[in-house]
Amino acid sequence: MTRAMDLLYLSRSYRRFSFGQQAANPPSRFLNDVPAHTKRPYGSTGRSYAEAAAAPSMFENVEPAEDSMWSAGDRVAHPKFGPGVIVSAQKNGSDVEYVVAFETAGTRRLLQSYAKLVPA
Repeated sequence: MTRAMDLLYLSRSYRRFSFGQQAANPPSRFLNDVPAHTKRPYGSTGRSYAEAAAAPSMFENVEPAEDSMWSAGDRVAHPKFGPGVIVSAQKNGSDVEYVVAFETAGTRRLLQSYAKLVPA
C-alpha cells in the first residue's frame, strides 16, 4: 500500500473453502480504516457483502465428469490423508474435482491433476 502512486486495488474473496466446506469470508476489519471518500467499488455497481454471500457459487451446476479416473464409491488412498471413498466426481474446467470422504481426515475436495490418488 505504501508504494501505490495513483491507484490501489484492494480485493478479498466473498467465499472460500475451509476444511472442504464452502464458507462466507467476512471482510478484514482493517478495511474500515480506509477513508470512505477514497473508496469506490470495482465495476459499474458494487454489491454489498450480504448480496455477494447470497450469490450462487461458481461451483454450483457443475457437470458430472466423463473423463474421470474414479467414480463415486471407489476406494482410494492419498499419501497424506490415507484411505477414503470417492463421494462424487465433477468436471471443474479442464480438470476433475473429487469429493473424497477419508477415514481419518474427513471430507476433502481434491483436483485429479494434483490429488495423487491410488487404488485402496
